[in-house]
Amino acid sequence: MADTTFWPREEQLQRLAASYARDTDGRLNPTTIYFLRGALDDPRRTPFPAGGLFFTAPDYARFMQMLLRGGEWGAAGSCPGARRRT
Repeated sequence: MADTTFWPREEQLQRLAASYARDTDGRLNPTTIYFLRGALDDPRRTPFPAGGLFFTAPDYARFMQMLLRGGEWGAAGSCPGARRRT
């Protein structure tokens, strides 16, 4: 998952999707996200769980497939914390 990071590089920042919120009439308007202030590529910025991890759709799909497989992802290894608990 080469495009997943807490501190996106310049070329990743250029691909960052805009955020929107609905107004009282139900229309979508551009908005800011509280946790995404300051220089996003600055490693001193605290990565918050609610707004700090950046990824592409393919990377997210791989991650979710890994979770569905109990933490396994092909020959790349596993994520023991994702193992299914019974």
